[in-house]
This record gives sequence, structure tokens and C-alpha cells, in this order.
Amino acid sequence: MTAMFITFLCKIADNALATLKTMYLHKGKYLASSMFNAAGTFFYMTAIVNAIKDNSIASIIAMCVATFLGSYIPAKIVDSREEDKLFIYDITTNSFDEGLKLLDEIKDLNLAFKSSTIYNKNKEKTIGIKVFCSTKHESMIIKDVIKNDYKYYAYVAKDY
Repeated sequence: MTAMFITFLCKIADNALATLKTMYLHKGKYLASSMFNAAGTFFYMTAIVNAIKDNSIASIIAMCVATFLGSYIPAKIVDSREEDKLFIYDITTNSFDEGLKLLDEIKDLNLAFKSSTIYNKNKEKTIGIKVFCSTKHESMIIKDVIKNDYKYYAYVAKDY
């Protein structure tokens, strides 16, 4: 039972480090990403050696639970510690009138925005809106407002 517990902890550590590796690689922090990967290899090899010795169904279930915990927990911790970023939602409404209604909703929510008159593929006048969300809460609000009714894309402002 002790060997299974050690294997369980090693698998959690392996997946936690692999998750951190991916997150840091995505952020462009290559040295930290490589260090997480190297450390994770140690725990992976330790887990595999111990898992080969005990190939019971309980061991397999323990590995699955450890994989889940090792992937979920670090991601939640890193996400909760990150500062809010400035997200920009670039929205194109389907018609000019729909754009005016959406602008009224955005004004009522007191969100920062910039709008302009644009033309769609059919050369019909419509409204393009950029909504600036500086918190996760504001991002959730604007996602609820626009739903899938309009074409939009969101991106992070780099020089905020």
C-alpha cells in the first residue's frame, strides 16, 4: 500500500509539473518550462517503475485520479494568482439597428468601448464595437451579453 501511495504522489507531481511546463511554455518562459519538464521526468519514471510492480485495478484507478489532480490543481492555482489582463472584444453586429441596441446595453453596463460604423460583406452598414474588459468579471459580463448572436473575437492587449 505504501508503494501505491508513493506512486500516486509521483504521478500527481509528474502531471502538475507537466501542466506548469505547458503554461510557462505558452507564456514564453522557456527556461522555467524546461526545468518543469526535466523535474517531471523524474517523477514520471518513478511512477512508471512502481506502477509496473503493481498492475492491479486499484493502481490503475489511483493513476487516473492522480492524473486528474495533477492537471487540475496547478492550473487553478496559477489562474487564481494571475493578475487581470486587459481583454479586448472586437464585435461585429449583424445590422446597424442591432448594433445600436448592443451599444445601449454596453453603456448600461458601464463598460469601456469604442464603436465605429463599418460595412459587412454585403456592403450593408453595421456597427463594429471594441469592448475593453480589465477584469475577469467584466469579461464574463460581456460574454453573456454577446452570446453567439454576433461575430466577435477576443484578444489580450500586450502593452497594458
